[in-house]
Amino acid sequence: MEEQARASRRKRYRRIGSLLAGLSSLSFVLTVVPALRSDALTPVRTGWWSQTGGAMALPPPDAPADGLYVQGGAGDPMAVSALVYEVPSDQTAGKLTLAIAGTPPAALSVQACALAPGAESFKPAQDGAWSDAPKYDCTKPVPGASDGSHVTFDVATLAADGRVAVAIVPTMATDRVAFAKPTDSSLATTASPAAGTPSSAAPLPAPLSAMTPAPAPASSGTSTAGPPASPAAAAPDFGSSLQPSASFATPPAASPPAATPPAASNAGAPLHAASNAASTSSDGATRAGRILTMGLLLLALLAYSRGYGLLGGRVADR
Repeated sequence: MEEQARASRRKRYRRIGSLLAGLSSLSFVLTVVPALRSDALTPVRTGWWSQTGGAMALPPPDAPADGLYVQGGAGDPMAVSALVYEVPSDQTAGKLTLAIAGTPPAALSVQACALAPGAESFKPAQDGAWSDAPKYDCTKPVPGASDGSHVTFDVATLAADGRVAVAIVPTMATDRVAFAKPTDSSLATTASPAAGTPSSAAPLPAPLSAMTPAPAPASSGTSTAGPPASPAAAAPDFGSSLQPSASFATPPAASPPAATPPAASNAGAPLHAASNAASTSSDGATRAGRILTMGLLLLALLAYSRGYGLLGGRVADR
């Protein structure tokens, strides 16, 4: 009977050890994996427009739902796409990567151009009317690099005012490419330098010696204030010297700064919180992993106190 009881206990602790091993793997995934991958964002607004958009013509068959499409033409482009990302203040935009849907041409040459001010509030569309396409500025374009399955744009130079708002534009008449729906890892970001560096810190207060009021200058000419004070009157008054000087009086409240003029458009402001969901999801997973890790440690200590290791092996006779 005693041998059967021991065997039963070994099986029970072996199951506990297996459970701990599984929980350890889950804790690793929740804690380590999110920390290893770089932060990324998903767009808050996307769309594409064509010269035949809104007409009876059907969209290209290889253009996926909620995807993007770009096509060149003999003169103006036949189709362009646009994306808008809201970048948190503690992050810096990096590379934009779009997955190609279908088969691109052998020589693909598309570029990213900054949207014109106010154009980032465009209405999302799929094969929208050409007249509704947002305006863009290609004076400083960012060329795309294609590997046959993805096109990458280094859009760091196009970021402005905490936002990446770009149009994907063809450069050749033969350009034609459909992109899959941008994922939550389409725009890579990195942590920005910590705020409060010496260059951006508020100026330090002046030293006390600089704040001490200067002695009044000697008067010149004949004084009309009365006879000079007697030596007794000139003796230092230690009581009054402890009183704050008039120069240290509380300064008058500063006038409120001039109100900043409103931006050209703030239609995308309510979506700012949604754009941060992808960047904060890894933080929540990390916290959950830490809590799970603490629970695993407690369970491991309990198993060890009963004489068993993580995998159920006997480590001490009790």
